[in-house]
Amino acid sequence: MVSGTLQIPRLTFREVRELSSAGANVLHAETIFPVRAAGIPIRVLSTFEPERGGTTVSPDNTLEQNPRSITGIAGRPSFTRITLQKAGMNEERGFGQRVLAVLANHEVSVEHMPSSVDSLSIVIAESELTGKIDSVRRSLQIDCKPDDLEVAREEMALVAVVGKSATTSESVLKMVSALDTACVPIKMINLGSSKLSMIIGVENNSFKRALQRLHEAFCRD
Repeated sequence: MVSGTLQIPRLTFREVRELSSAGANVLHAETIFPVRAAGIPIRVLSTFEPERGGTTVSPDNTLEQNPRSITGIAGRPSFTRITLQKAGMNEERGFGQRVLAVLANHEVSVEHMPSSVDSLSIVIAESELTGKIDSVRRSLQIDCKPDDLEVAREEMALVAVVGKSATTSESVLKMVSALDTACVPIKMINLGSSKLSMIIGVENNSFKRALQRLHEAFCRD
């Protein structure tokens, strides 16, 4: 999907988890949990060209030894946004809990929940809502009683910039500049609680262009 990719020489178990969750499925995060617990490094090589070298996956406390400030970029398309508007939402205790309870009852997993004073958005993989969107909408209306509820189907793609410098001001500015140059509208920015990743929501039809442009900005020698 992206041209001009480079080999990742080294990354940590946490970085693997972040990249795998964002869509990089060469190494599934669940397969490394036993060796991560034991602190055993992993060496990943190409089946067809092992002589080219590969990637070393190391314990998390070796993060600062990584030669790159940004380890990698991955993403997934087709996320739906459900937005609830309600006056005084920030003062209504338990509102977010009721929203999450509705989704849990429908066995729907949530990716992100950006919010403001009187609005709350839930970003969900479209695949999670197959055959459920109408019942989810009704339950949110009944249990949460929003003034307005908007469902934007497959509105955005999510791209993760992962690495030890992912959430610095310099990285945020570089990301905004790169996407602006490529004329990719930004729908969401989530620096999250992890200093290892910056999550960007872009228009779904701009996904491939965003992935390519961010790769060029962050992952070139």
